[in-house]
Amino acid sequence: MPMKPAIPQRLTGARVVLRSPTLRDARTIFETVDRNRRHLRPWMWWVDGTKGPKQIADFIRSCQAGRRARSWFEFGIFLDGRYVGEIGMFNLDHDHRRGEIGYWLDEDTTGQGLMTEATAVLVAAAYKHLKLDRIQVCCQPANEPSKAIPLRLGFTYEGTLRHIVRMYRRACDWDFYSMLRQEFRTAKTRKRFARHLKPRARGRGHSR
Repeated sequence: MPMKPAIPQRLTGARVVLRSPTLRDARTIFETVDRNRRHLRPWMWWVDGTKGPKQIADFIRSCQAGRRARSWFEFGIFLDGRYVGEIGMFNLDHDHRRGEIGYWLDEDTTGQGLMTEATAVLVAAAYKHLKLDRIQVCCQPANEPSKAIPLRLGFTYEGTLRHIVRMYRRACDWDFYSMLRQEFRTAKTRKRFARHLKPRARGRGHSR
């Protein structure tokens, strides 16, 4: 049986670098999550359960297993060598050529377009290496900054699924946004993505 395709472990955008996490990153990731608990908790179900680097190490091992299985490609986001967040391609279905992107960013680096750039980099890599037909982004309707990212890149809002997940003992809705391969290939979308994919200066965004 042929090996399923994979996304490279390192991707470069105009400012950010995406790199697959290793166990050496566990403490840095935990410290970033710990510093951002109030910022992340309304949208991320896993925050309360992340009590130390051990939980992050377990998460990284799961990421590594997902990469080996070609079912999950997780990346740390680095700006000038500093870890600032996570982005991943998961819920991959190679038979039906579809996947989903999720992300979070250190509050100190929001408002700079970094997550839009990171998402553009990952979308472009997924279409290139995985040959997907569809990529989706899901987020809570009240999470305006997260909703703005797929819309800014040209994703289509498909609708809201009610009470699709439970977070902290309450049911939550999710908005769904998608982009199809033929939409990504249009000149308008390529132009929208181009400024996020071309490195602006040599050495910017390097990771350790």
